[in-house]
Amino acid sequence: MLISSLSIRIKLLILLVLPIIALIAVLLISLSELKNSHDGLERVYHNRVVPLKDLKVIADDYAVLVIDTANKVNAGLMDSNEAISNLDTATARIKEKWADYLSLKHSPEEKRLSKEAEQFFGPANDSIAGFRSFLTANQGTNLEGKVDKYDGPLYATIDPIGGKITDLVNYQLANTQKTVDTLDKAYEKNFTLLLTISGILIAVLALLGYFIYQSIRQPIEHLRSTMEAISQQSDLTLAVNVKGKDELATIGLSFNTMIAQMRELINQINTSSKHLSTSAKELNTVSGTAQENISFQNQEVQQVAAAMNEMASTVIDVAKSAEMADLAAQDTLVKAQEGNNIVAKAVSATNELIEEVRSVADKIGAVETDSNNIGSIIEVIRGIAEQTNLLALNAAIEAARAGDQGRGFAVVADEVRTLAQRTQQSTAEIQQAIERLQTGTKTAAEAMEHSRQRAEATGEQAAAAGEALIAIQQAVSSITDMNAQIASASEEQSSVAEEINRSLVTINDASDASTAGTTQILQSSDELAKLAANLDSLVRRFTV
Repeated sequence: MLISSLSIRIKLLILLVLPIIALIAVLLISLSELKNSHDGLERVYHNRVVPLKDLKVIADDYAVLVIDTANKVNAGLMDSNEAISNLDTATARIKEKWADYLSLKHSPEEKRLSKEAEQFFGPANDSIAGFRSFLTANQGTNLEGKVDKYDGPLYATIDPIGGKITDLVNYQLANTQKTVDTLDKAYEKNFTLLLTISGILIAVLALLGYFIYQSIRQPIEHLRSTMEAISQQSDLTLAVNVKGKDELATIGLSFNTMIAQMRELINQINTSSKHLSTSAKELNTVSGTAQENISFQNQEVQQVAAAMNEMASTVIDVAKSAEMADLAAQDTLVKAQEGNNIVAKAVSATNELIEEVRSVADKIGAVETDSNNIGSIIEVIRGIAEQTNLLALNAAIEAARAGDQGRGFAVVADEVRTLAQRTQQSTAEIQQAIERLQTGTKTAAEAMEHSRQRAEATGEQAAAAGEALIAIQQAVSSITDMNAQIASASEEQSSVAEEINRSLVTINDASDASTAGTTQILQSSDELAKLAANLDSLVRRFTV
């Protein structure tokens, strides 16, 4: 059958597209007829209603506005200015509307009636013009009862126009009725056509839908029954009877292929379940051995962790000792710097002392020289005293020889001798004092020289001490740097020890997890063996 050879997609597209095409066709026909109806209404409006409106305006302006204005002026209800305005409005609008009416397309009958009506426009307009001239000439005058002579001509010339316009209106109404009748007939015709087309389309679509439904339902039902039989009987030798070339036929072929693959798969599962049972037993044995190895590994890791904890504690002690040594070295460095400053000051003071000792030694040398010079002068004075004493002795001898005459001279000589003796005595005392001074000066000079030598030696020793303190500072700085390196290395060792400790903890946890995993593997292997047995029993339920 043609339908069974089509795919489901094509069938569904047919069910979708055909109604759409039919709907579009009906819609196009409806739109076409609606357009015709609209065009007919437009023609009625423009060709009939608009002319009727224009003719009504013309008739009203002639029969109402002009005549009513004349009556109101004659009755004294309207002045001439307002009347003139009404007449001008009426004549202008009549002219405009009549021109609009003539501009339309007319039938021969309309043209004839229009010409007949237009023949009466001239006399009517002349009557209106005469009445307007009268109003213009009498502006500002009370015209009550003075317009009677214009009423007759106005009525006589305007009434025929009303009759002709009535004929034109009746003609328009008759033509409008004809157009309406034509539109009614077209509507009835189109309505019947649309009903017929819709009925045919509905019938065709219903039949087509039924055949398509059957072409889809029957293969699905056959596929369902086959799948249900396989499900209930576990018989994988059953297959779907494939007919047609649509998607359901493809599904049937795919289902048959799947069943064949399932048969092959069941056979493979049967074989694999046997291998699985054997592998589960081997896994159980291997898991037991792995569990023992992991337990031994866990013990070794715990011992290593304990050793690492002791090493970490030792590293911390070393770091603390290095820190204390660093503090002591820094304090020693400060003390050495202070000692160096003191030694520098001592060296400076010693140098100043040496200079002072040298200065004092020089001054003592000068004193020794001066004392030697004074000794020479004392020798001279002592010589003079001895000579004076000798002269005094000679004078005393001469005075003794002179007797009484030389007594006064003897007294003087005795005094001089006494003075000379005293001078000698004082000179001797001065000599002794100078000798003592010279001895003390020499001793002081020797002591000052010895002190200078000792001061120079002390300065050299102080300088050596300063150099030694500088060397101590450098050594202490090196010790400080080494302590810092030791502290840094200790910290790094502590960090490494902590990292190793954490790694050991992780390894320990992993070992615990591995132990738990191996235990679980043992349990899983037992369960796997059970599952293999269950799988084998389940596979045996299928007929292959």
